[in-house]
Amino acid sequence: SPDPNVKGILQPGVVFSSPLARALQTAVLTLSPNAENMPELVIMASAKEKQNLGGLDTHCTKIGREILDSVQNELKELCEDKAQIMETFSRFFFDTEEVSDC
Repeated sequence: SPDPNVKGILQPGVVFSSPLARALQTAVLTLSPNAENMPELVIMASAKEKQNLGGLDTHCTKIGREILDSVQNELKELCEDKAQIMETFSRFFFDTEEVSDC
């Protein structure tokens, strides 16, 4: 059981993430084992790394729900427990409003 002094840190009400796959994967995998109630996960276009000349990894190629579908599919390929990934995604509330047209 976590120390009561840090329980609030382990149970955030909202989490803000870049729309980049690696950031969302980290958020989902890090929060899911500890959360009794899954937080809202707000995907923010402004949280992306600054794109440098020739840097294609920070370019948005998907929007809205496409981002989540892609991240979920990638996690299912990487993780052995595919049922856990599906269950985790079903418990999160994802806010994709800001990345509907990034």
